[in-house]
Amino acid sequence: MIKLANDVRADLHSHTTASDGVLLPAELVREAAARGLTHIAISDHDTLAGIAPAQQAAHDHGIDVIPAIEVTCRSGEQEIHVLGLCIDANSADLIAFAGMVRRARYERYVAMVERLRDVCGLADLTVEAAVPVKEGSLGRPELARMLLEMKYVGRLQEAFDMWLGKGKPAFVPNSAPDVSEALAAIHGAGGASILAHCGLYRDGEALAARLLDQGLMGIEVFHPDHSVSRQERLLALARERKALVSGGADFHEHDSPKAKHFGRVYVGRTDLERLFEATN
Repeated sequence: MIKLANDVRADLHSHTTASDGVLLPAELVREAAARGLTHIAISDHDTLAGIAPAQQAAHDHGIDVIPAIEVTCRSGEQEIHVLGLCIDANSADLIAFAGMVRRARYERYVAMVERLRDVCGLADLTVEAAVPVKEGSLGRPELARMLLEMKYVGRLQEAFDMWLGKGKPAFVPNSAPDVSEALAAIHGAGGASILAHCGLYRDGEALAARLLDQGLMGIEVFHPDHSVSRQERLLALARERKALVSGGADFHEHDSPKAKHFGRVYVGRTDLERLFEATN
């Protein structure tokens, strides 16, 4: 049985420059330690590239790095994210799977840009201009933000209402893998599968319950976008189903409203011990 020190503060959801975060892995580790965390999961979108440099930096800051990933997938037509915690960062199969997800996401993004140019009349829009320098998480929200920055729309929702919404002229169906494939990839790499930020999905709590029936191992209960009442409901669901309980600040950058939660949203000893026991 795994026993940890009493004073455990583990943030199990964070991002670095390996995907769409602004801090280098070493910088994120230093910031996490400065905010009193004892453990930090490096869970970049569809890549494991930030884990090794974070682990190297951890020795200098007295903090443990948990290797992780946030996999883009879909349940039906809805895009969702599944965290893989305590994964083998050297798993060739998981590395290949993540690469496939990144390629599919990029190809869909480019296809939407081309439809905006060729079908919607944005004749001067180029792929080079529309793809962000940091390709960490490419999708319709990122494309809408680019259109806003480039003055094609006056507000984000306008991009969806005119072009990017389902049934609109630039919409391209989601090509992300099914959640069953994501679960298999995470479990194959020895990791624990956790549904990220349930509160952001349509019928998120029902989705979590359904995925637990399909092999999902846990739920991200504690997240900046979850109200206290939602956390209570998710925690009750996790306890009832004997699922793992996870949580983290989902930190990306200092300028984000979520930044103030970094160091304040975490799980304690009991839940971290259960995670380690489930993946050892």
